[in-house]
Amino acid sequence: MRSSLAQAENQLYAQEVIKNDSVRTLEVLSGHYPKGELVISEALPEIKHEIPLGIPATLLERRHDVLAARRRLAAADHRVAEAKKAFLPNISLSGAVGNQTRELSDILNFNFFIWNIASSVVQPIFQGGRLWAQVDQTEASVRQAQAQYAQTALIAFQEVESFLNADLQLKKQLETAQISAEEGREAELLAQEQYQAGLTTIVTLLEAQRRSFDTQRTLIQTKMTQVQNRINLHLALGGDYAQSKPLRMNDED
Repeated sequence: MRSSLAQAENQLYAQEVIKNDSVRTLEVLSGHYPKGELVISEALPEIKHEIPLGIPATLLERRHDVLAARRRLAAADHRVAEAKKAFLPNISLSGAVGNQTRELSDILNFNFFIWNIASSVVQPIFQGGRLWAQVDQTEASVRQAQAQYAQTALIAFQEVESFLNADLQLKKQLETAQISAEEGREAELLAQEQYQAGLTTIVTLLEAQRRSFDTQRTLIQTKMTQVQNRINLHLALGGDYAQSKPLRMNDED
């Protein structure tokens, strides 16, 4: 029993280290110096609200990875249009195609003006192979961005579905863990009464207490897992269940 007590104290000290690190992490995330003085609740929060039915899939558009993938797709599409515009002749009246150091009076030179226009028109013809290669490359980038956007969306749906299913299963686990903890506590009280009446030994009482502690620990772990899963669900949705204001996608303007 002394060995078991020392082992339990060792585990308690290890959990204290984890707790202090977590408190300092929370202080840094909230913009405060990590003094380790943040007051936290001694009990886990109870989940009282059920997940509403019919959560709109459009809520996933708030996720940063989905937004980033959508912006990359829009950027790739714009690059295709930019590559195709390169086929248009670059007619300049400032002499930029010929000699950028010419005086302003050269613009009024008829021969220079004709040479400037002609070189601008002919330039895309000689560079046609390179320009077509750029168009093909940008179109391939669009297809890649489309595949990445679809993959990101599928991963987002997978996470939400997994967390929703886990929430249902954890609810069932919590019910059975509560029953187990209550029964373990009743068995401990019964063993204590029998020991005081001389009907059982101290070993039986200690064993009943150990089983009761195990069931209470399982209950606490199940509650913690349920809370963590609900947090993960909010992260997967990009926020709460309800969308407070409509999303504005600038890439669709």
